[in-house]
Amino acid sequence: MNNKNSIVIILLMVLMTLPQYIYSQNSSKQSTAASPKGNSWMPVNKFKSPTNKKQEGSEVIVTPPLINVLNGVSFYIKNTVCNTSNVVLLKLINTNNYPVKVSWQLNSKSPITFFIVPSRRVSEGACSPSNNIETTELIIEKPSGTKAEKEKIKQFLLLSITVAQVTE
Repeated sequence: MNNKNSIVIILLMVLMTLPQYIYSQNSSKQSTAASPKGNSWMPVNKFKSPTNKKQEGSEVIVTPPLINVLNGVSFYIKNTVCNTSNVVLLKLINTNNYPVKVSWQLNSKSPITFFIVPSRRVSEGACSPSNNIETTELIIEKPSGTKAEKEKIKQFLLLSITVAQVTE
């Protein structure tokens, strides 16, 4: 009788969890809590690794290997579509205690784009301005052309990024 009760309980538990397993593991389901609709912010990870500059006695103060950070600003991107154009949205996280001016350029002939990020703030690109904050400047239209041409633009863009403290 005891074995029979155990088998019934196990069978009920399996039957109760099976629908949750089937629906949660559906391959056509693209959305998750971490990345809605399969699209999430990705770190840039193209800057040089920070170097350890401090040593106190026999201890070395190690900086974390965050290579998506440049002068206290973390860089993230998200691919999306704005008004039928394929674009890359930028997300800038300023961890500094002061505002910074981030600038970049797509190529040597294009104008330099500037964006001020307030201290300890997150600025995200958006297809349309929200909350009276102009975030459309944090949109980069994806270039057209061959793969080699796109890579050349990407490399120029990454090398042109600067982060400087805003002085009043």
